Amino acid sequence: MAKLEFNYYSSVYREFRAIPKHDHRARIHFFEKEEVHIRNLHPEELFEFIAFYALALYETNDFRRFLVVVEEVLIRSIEFNQIDFQGEDVYQNMLFRKGNAHLKLFELDACNHTLKELLRISPTNPAYVKLLGKCWYHQKPAWIKTSRAISVSIFILTAIITSLEVLFVTPFTPEWTNEIQLIRNLFFSAGILLLGITELVHRIMLHRRLTAYRLEAADRKRKRLTDQSV
Repeated sequence: MAKLEFNYYSSVYREFRAIPKHDHRARIHFFEKEEVHIRNLHPEELFEFIAFYALALYETNDFRRFLVVVEEVLIRSIEFNQIDFQGEDVYQNMLFRKGNAHLKLFELDACNHTLKELLRISPTNPAYVKLLGKCWYHQKPAWIKTSRAISVSIFILTAIITSLEVLFVTPFTPEWTNEIQLIRNLFFSAGILLLGITELVHRIMLHRRLTAYRLEAADRKRKRLTDQSV
């Protein structure tokens, strides 16, 4: 890995850094207008330009383009052993944003893969664990889909019973009104209860799975460090 050592910054870099850091669209526009020039700069300047560009794309929710650009940032950070950027670990910071971008685009498999890679590096980081939990929450197993389908069917049946009550029972056989209302309420309550139990069980299982995975990742990291020290 080549370590970048550089003390001089070009005029185009200084002009770029003069743009307010929260004016992400201006930074995107500047990079894209000057990209040909930027690509010929010293590797350190180029790295910072690309990293700032990636962050600007992320902050403007342009996740598709961010996912393309962030790959170059990650590759260059490894190639040049570039660890710190804006006071943060550039590799982990960008990898975390990559995982979140995949989640925002509902690319759950890619998000899962990215977050597992992050947890290999830092198994106890609560932000990484939380984001992986969000990813797994959306990766609903078949039994949850089945349970929700049953709940929807119950609600549809409840609506049918309500229609029958209004159209036929109340006008023609009012003596059955109380019984029909009781049946309707029981079906509706059953649907709500099934949804609630499904959500509760899903969250409990998710918490246990996350805890087990975090402990497993931490154990694997300890073993790697032990093997390296031998």
